[in-house]
Amino acid sequence: MRDTAYHYLHFYQTSLMSAWHNLTPHQYGYILTFVAVVGYLSMRGAGRR
Repeated sequence: MRDTAYHYLHFYQTSLMSAWHNLTPHQYGYILTFVAVVGYLSMRGAGRR
């Protein structure tokens, strides 16, 4: 069971890193925009101290 989980995680890690290294400038911009929007929404929802 543990060996199977390791192989699945290794497969997903290598495929995600391959996709990350082959990003186009537009795809990178989409990721940055998504992170900015999620960050803005999470900071806006946080209460002030």
